[in-house]
Amino acid sequence: MLRFVLAKEEIFDFIYNDLTTQFPSCETKSYEQLLALTNNNYYKLWLICDYDTTVGYCFIFEYSNYILVDYIAILKDFHSKGYGSSFLKSLHTLYPNKDGCFFEVEKIDNNNINTIKRAKFYINNNVRKINDINYIYPNNDGGLPMDLYYLSFNNKIPEKKQIKNFIFNFFNAIHNDIQNLDSIYNKIT
Repeated sequence: MLRFVLAKEEIFDFIYNDLTTQFPSCETKSYEQLLALTNNNYYKLWLICDYDTTVGYCFIFEYSNYILVDYIAILKDFHSKGYGSSFLKSLHTLYPNKDGCFFEVEKIDNNNINTIKRAKFYINNNVRKINDINYIYPNNDGGLPMDLYYLSFNNKIPEKKQIKNFIFNFFNAIHNDIQNLDSIYNKIT
């Protein structure tokens, strides 16, 4: 049975080193920025544990009725053991008062099997792509087109206005170091 433990700062170096091996640099925040974010009430680093063994971690942003998993990673020794699926199925227990969770997911590239596998992973776990949002992940290269997915905790999908409001607040809280953030946000339709 999975449980979630709020991470202590002592483990941050280990987590950040793992994060930089599992995510592309264009999606990875700097060490200093990520550490500073985890010291805010709205952004948390959770360890994903199977009894007393840490099998992964996730960084979660909270705002209003929703959360966004900024990063989720299962440690390499525990890949392909069902922990990612178990995490998604138990996420609502960590945030029982929220309506659902957003995920930023790489667009499917038929030449990259990993993008296909990631999309299938989410879809197979009842996470749905939000088709009417043209999402852009903010970075200093002008943004990276991605897909936005949503896991409902109450069988309802938020309206587009609610989604855009959440994205706006997420960008301003998490990505306020990005140049031209407003112009990136304005490209999201």
